[in-house]
Amino acid sequence: MIGRALAGLRLSLRQQITALAVLAALFATCTVSVLVLMNERIASKLVGGEVTSFTEERVARSAQKAYYTCHLAEDFIQKSVNTNLNVARTALAQAGGVHPTGQTTTWNALNQYSLSRTSIAAPLWSLGGRSLTGDRSFQNHLPVIDDVTAQTGDTVTLFQRVNAGDMLRVATSVVAADGQRAIGTYIPQTMPDGTPNPVIKTVLSGQTYRGKAYVVNAWYITAYEPLLDAKGAVIGMLYAGVKQEGVGTLREALDTSSKSGEHSSVAVYYGKDSQNFSNKALIEPSGLSAATKDQWLPVALAQGPKLPEGATGGLTVTDAATGARSIVHYIYYKPWDWIIVVAADSRDFQSATDRVRTQFYNLLWQSVVGGLLALILGAMVAYLISKRITDPMADLSIHLTSNATQIASSAIHQQANVATFMASSNQIASAVKEISATSQELLRAMVEIADAAEKTSGLAREGRQGLRGMETSMQVLSNVTGSISSKLTAIRMKAARINSVVTTITKVADQTNLLSLNAAIEAEKAGEAGAGFAVVAREIRRLADQSAIATLDIERMVEEMQEAVTGGVEEMRDLAGAVKGGNDAAEAIRGQFGEIIERVESIAPRYETVHQGMQNQSEGAQQISEAMWQLTETARQTSDSVNDLNDVSRQLHEAVRVLKERIFKMEVKKLRTVDVKD
Repeated sequence: MIGRALAGLRLSLRQQITALAVLAALFATCTVSVLVLMNERIASKLVGGEVTSFTEERVARSAQKAYYTCHLAEDFIQKSVNTNLNVARTALAQAGGVHPTGQTTTWNALNQYSLSRTSIAAPLWSLGGRSLTGDRSFQNHLPVIDDVTAQTGDTVTLFQRVNAGDMLRVATSVVAADGQRAIGTYIPQTMPDGTPNPVIKTVLSGQTYRGKAYVVNAWYITAYEPLLDAKGAVIGMLYAGVKQEGVGTLREALDTSSKSGEHSSVAVYYGKDSQNFSNKALIEPSGLSAATKDQWLPVALAQGPKLPEGATGGLTVTDAATGARSIVHYIYYKPWDWIIVVAADSRDFQSATDRVRTQFYNLLWQSVVGGLLALILGAMVAYLISKRITDPMADLSIHLTSNATQIASSAIHQQANVATFMASSNQIASAVKEISATSQELLRAMVEIADAAEKTSGLAREGRQGLRGMETSMQVLSNVTGSISSKLTAIRMKAARINSVVTTITKVADQTNLLSLNAAIEAEKAGEAGAGFAVVAREIRRLADQSAIATLDIERMVEEMQEAVTGGVEEMRDLAGAVKGGNDAAEAIRGQFGEIIERVESIAPRYETVHQGMQNQSEGAQQISEAMWQLTETARQTSDSVNDLNDVSRQLHEAVRVLKERIFKMEVKKLRTVDVKD
């Protein structure tokens, strides 16, 4: 198809080869580019799907990591709190424990849940020799409490049982909302919803409570153990604990272990069982817009507590403003009533798809650049190959065309020479006809002269009486002699013109011979294409040789005719002189009549000689006429040969054109073959 299209454009062979190479490289480049673009879309889609699945799985694992991090942190912190509780117990024992002073004090106690105040009267305790009167200032040192806090970093509290079950903080290192000690706050035995307080319930049963608990105004990881009197009755509690949100290592652990990318975020929310902290954020998400958070937060808060232990829930949301997608997974940690949320931004998992797309675009540009380089290189190579193929053929074609042109030019020159030759032949034939006619007239004149001489001689022999008639005849004879002399002079001039024309014919024959030789040489160069022309050239050379021979014959005959005419002129001059002398003598000396008769009688043989010469001249003119007829026939044959030469030249031109077309078709066929193979 490509080969037929190129052939229809009528391009040269070199241009077709170069165009084929360029089209092949361009087709390969376009094909690779299209394949790269198609594969880029497919790969981006596949990679995008795989990355999304991987990201969802990774975010889910991150949520589970957060879950187990909390579990491990709970164990670690709880053990630390338990240890610190032991330290506090030991310190309390070393300080001698608590002792009633025998006095009663009234507390304006604050319910840590309802924040309502109640006046409570309770026995006054002393610790380490100091009465616990409700001093809330951290400026005043509390024995045991401040010592253990300084040693462990945990908060420590000493509770006194009041109202048959409530626990009042009489000594603590827990900070209240006003920055003072939370002394005077109490834990009610009953929760605001009417359920028993798990801490109080456990402690009053004589056991130690360990776990999350609400302390004053925040959630803590705690340990509460009962304080018993000598009878084993529960008179209070000893507490040690650490604030959940104050555990920096836990925050760092959640942030490190649960983040799935640079723009991912970890958030922790309290569940519905966290009293007045219900659904509030312990750790706020970072880098997420409020619109995005509002899409997944209600779902996480509602569905999180319903999940099985260790299971995750998830959803994908889109930011309406930016179009960025976020993959969100949440998990519920029941021991702390935490809903842990891990959100991954699309910018993190989209980067892999972007990198794949970038690599494909780089590959596309590399393919385009490589294709262009291949295009340029292929064009250069095709140009060089086509040059090596077409240059010799072009040289051969140019050489054949040049030879044909030279042959045609030679034929034109030969045709012109033949035309000149034929014109000269016609002129010679015309001159010969004139010479022949003049010779006939001379012959008739010579006959008349002979008759006149005969009559003159007869008259002289018959008598000398007709001297006046003889003088008249002599005058006629003188006039005729002058006429013959002038006509002989004209014949000599015509013969000179014939000689000039013969010279021209000789030159034409020589030039024709030379041109035929050149034509034979060019035909030899042309090889088989010039074989017919060589035959014509040889025939022209043969005809030129015949023309040269005929010309030599004509030249010889003309020279003989000129000699005869010259002799006749001389004889006529002598005759004219003799006639004039005889006439003068007849007029001057009539007495010398006998001498005149003798002279008249002597004229007769001279007229016979002239007559014989004129007859020979007439025969020579006839021979010249026959030779000119042969020369004209030769010229006609030469003209026919020149026409044949022109035909051969046209055939040679046609052969060159056919050669070019066959070369062109051969190369187009090769190009089609290459196209079919491709």
